Amino acid sequence: MKKYFLDKTIDVGTLYRAETDKAYVITKIGTTSTTKATFSVAGIPCAEIYSELAPNYPTSSNLAGPIDLGNLFIVVPPTKTFGFTGSTGSTMHLIGNIIELEPGETLPPDLMSRWTQQGRKFISYLSGSVTTAAGGVVSAGTETDIIVTTVPVAERFTLNRIYMAEGRLDDYTPVDRFYSRIYVNGKPLDIIETAMGRLGIAGSSAPHPPRAGVNFEAFSFEEKPLVLEAGTDLRITMINTGADYTVPTGRTLYRIVSVAIEREIL
Repeated sequence: MKKYFLDKTIDVGTLYRAETDKAYVITKIGTTSTTKATFSVAGIPCAEIYSELAPNYPTSSNLAGPIDLGNLFIVVPPTKTFGFTGSTGSTMHLIGNIIELEPGETLPPDLMSRWTQQGRKFISYLSGSVTTAAGGVVSAGTETDIIVTTVPVAERFTLNRIYMAEGRLDDYTPVDRFYSRIYVNGKPLDIIETAMGRLGIAGSSAPHPPRAGVNFEAFSFEEKPLVLEAGTDLRITMINTGADYTVPTGRTLYRIVSVAIEREIL
């Protein structure tokens, strides 16, 4: 068995097939798709991302770069097909290893184990936004729902990667007074009295996306994962922690949230 670097860009809507003596082990992925990009192996979806959460490459306007799959790495065994769906003309960046097998050799048990489970436990995300047009006013203290969802029956969501939640204009100028709040089954994972400080997580700490001039680092749940069992209600809001805000002429205000999740189908 030999290993080589895997670093390839594939096109949307194209079906690829692994060679008879080679497998892919994909450890990071990014995309230019502005809508959901779903990567599949042998017709089975095993990753869901989009460009703002996981771009093909880090740039000054989005420093996130391809998302590290960690334990959710993707295995493409020899002869299996793979590809992705997404927005027209988009691409996907695959990073990892190419494994070349000798005649009669098979993939090791850990990779075969991941291959059998990757359609039931994979990277995905939740996202939502609320826009306010020029001249619109968001009053002080206004708290607005951005994501409201319930974990489906026989599934589990784990938030253990990147979290982006920010108030910003359409030209990506941050509006620092907007903070995000996370509720699980109606309970805020936060302080409840402003005497202890502003409510929520600062948009400057969870930029959407991380970028030059705002914050180079993304917010992450990696150190303190949030595990949500089937039937759990998740609500993420954005609150105006400052004075009334009037959207400037010619601009649109976005209150926007995206969070990577480990989606497990039980």
